[in-house]
Amino acid sequence: MAKYITIEGTSTQLSFEHEESFSLVSFQNNGVPEAPIDGKQYVRKSAAWSEVDFEEIDSKIDDVEDALTTEIQRVEEGSTSRDLTLQSNIDKEEAKRVAADTILDTNITNVDGESKLRDTTLQTNIDNEESARVAADSMLEVSKENVIDYGPSGYMAIVAQDGQSFEFTSTPDFDFFRLRGLAYKYSGSEPLGIVDIEGDQSNAAIIAGKAPNDSGGNPSGIAFRLNEHVTTVIHPNETATAMESGDVIYWSGDNGVGYMLKCNPLPELQK
Repeated sequence: MAKYITIEGTSTQLSFEHEESFSLVSFQNNGVPEAPIDGKQYVRKSAAWSEVDFEEIDSKIDDVEDALTTEIQRVEEGSTSRDLTLQSNIDKEEAKRVAADTILDTNITNVDGESKLRDTTLQTNIDNEESARVAADSMLEVSKENVIDYGPSGYMAIVAQDGQSFEFTSTPDFDFFRLRGLAYKYSGSEPLGIVDIEGDQSNAAIIAGKAPNDSGGNPSGIAFRLNEHVTTVIHPNETATAMESGDVIYWSGDNGVGYMLKCNPLPELQK
C-alpha cells in the first residue's frame, strides 16, 4: 500500500524499502511563520526572524584576520629586531673579548720577553762580575808575588804583632816550639808583662823581653799555653795583647836575644 505525507498543503508519495517497519509521523507548524522570501538570509532570534549579513560578518572576520596578521607581523618584527640587537651585542662583546685576549697575549709576550731580557742581563752581569773577580784575584796573586819580602835565606817568617807584616827568625831546629806548661794571669802586683807558669820546673813565671830559663841554654822555641783569658805585654815595644784560653806564647830569639810571640790556639791541655 502506498504511503503519503502532506507538507505545506502538498501530498507527496513516499517509498520505503522496508514498509513493514515504517510508521507515519505527523509534523505540525506550531505557529512559526516562514522566513521572508526576498533573497536575504535570516536566522531565528528571540522567536522572530532576523536578517543575517554574512558579507558584513565576512568583512569583520577579514578585519580581525588582518588585524591579527598585522599584530603577528609586529610581534615577529619586534622579536626579529630584538634577536638582531642581541646578536649584535653578542658580536660586539665577542669582538671586545677577542681584542682583550689579543692585548693580554701581547702583554704576556712583552712581559716574558722583558723577563728573559732581565735574566740575560743578570746572567751577563754575573758573568762579568765573576770574570772581574777572577782577574782581580790574578792581579792580587801577582801583586803578592811582587810585594812580599821573603827575607834572608834560611830564616822563618812570622806574622808581626800588627798583623800587617812579617818578622823573620832563624830556622828552628827539631826542638823548636817546645811546649813546657800552662800560663795564667800573674798573681802578683805587677799589672803587665808577667804571666804565671805551671808545669815547668825551670820557670815559675815569664817576663816580657826576658828569655825563659832552659837547662840546655837554648830558650828559643820554649812555649806555654794560656789556660785562661790574659791581657798582658808579651813584647817590650808593644802595648798589651788580649789573649784567650788556648792561645800559645813562645820565645823566639837568636843567641838569647828575642821576644815572646803569640800564635794560634793549640789543642786544649788539662791544667
